[in-house]
Amino acid sequence: MPEAEWNDERTRLICELFVEQVRAGNRPNTHLNNIGYREVALKFQQRTQLLYTKLQLKNKWDRLKGDYIIWNKLLTTRAAEGLPWDSAKGTIAADDKWWKNKNKELPGARKFRHGGLQNVDKLKIMFDYISSDGVDHSLPAADGLPSPPDSPVNGVDHSSLAADVLPSASDGPMNGVDHSPLATDGLPSAPDSRMNGVDHPQMVADGLPSAPDPMNGVSLYGSDNIAEDNGGILLESEPRSNRNKKRRINVTATKDKKSKAETALLMQTHLQHIEELARKAQVTFEKFSSKVDPQRPSIQDVMTLVRECGARCGSNEHFIATELFVNSEQREMFLTMETPEERFQWLRRKYIVKYLSSVGPR
Repeated sequence: MPEAEWNDERTRLICELFVEQVRAGNRPNTHLNNIGYREVALKFQQRTQLLYTKLQLKNKWDRLKGDYIIWNKLLTTRAAEGLPWDSAKGTIAADDKWWKNKNKELPGARKFRHGGLQNVDKLKIMFDYISSDGVDHSLPAADGLPSPPDSPVNGVDHSSLAADVLPSASDGPMNGVDHSPLATDGLPSAPDSRMNGVDHPQMVADGLPSAPDPMNGVSLYGSDNIAEDNGGILLESEPRSNRNKKRRINVTATKDKKSKAETALLMQTHLQHIEELARKAQVTFEKFSSKVDPQRPSIQDVMTLVRECGARCGSNEHFIATELFVNSEQREMFLTMETPEERFQWLRRKYIVKYLSSVGPR
């Protein structure tokens, strides 16, 4: 396996590719999924002619995350202690004693003594909203419900419902009430819709209704089969049989509308439930994968990390690594070290304990 070597330009490029996959929805929890790592490896090879494995990319992700956490803690400490800022170096202006103490609290903090963290804007996108429980705590939408994802989750498309499923607020009355403009006589000028199921027929010039058309069997102009004498004109209500027909038609239409609305809400509830199940399944899968990968690290993978931490071939640290990492437990212990500096110091101490501690004056 070729050694993963990083410089400022390659680190900037890998951060850009990581951000691209985060925005594409390929970071379900604390790390990219397999699709994200595959896309990053492919595009990184196209740009640099270097093909890195998933383990090498994941190690780089973890190192960047560790640096980002340390840097944010340093900035928090600076704000609390009121320390000055070195604009030329882009880091905290403090003496060597402060940096030495801070490095004991935050191993690896000393690397920012002479220069601040690079690619902060990209690292913010990569690691913000990630907590220790492995859940992405993105901000919810204004209505308290999760906003529709930009891409399908685990093959489930959570796109918005069609316009013909939910009633439109602009096309129909609000809450069943028609808010059409009122004429000068206080009656609706254009009774195209009914308010709360009650018909308000248009008035003719003499103040009488032109054609009473009751809805749901409710009439504002007298009871059934009762005639009224209004200036010599007899108005007889519509026969009961016609009203019953119209009532049945209207009740059916109302039920259809309610049925559509209830169906839409039910579908939305089911989709949200499916999305939640898919998210939990993905989290479980990623946790299982993260536990399976480190259980039996190969000698080749660990020796790559040995060279990356600074133990070159021929050095005491590299030699002691060749002896120790034949044992799988030693390999697992080595992988618990979070930073290259910790791994290098661990190898050095192992060499001293085994070969130098017993050597004394004769």
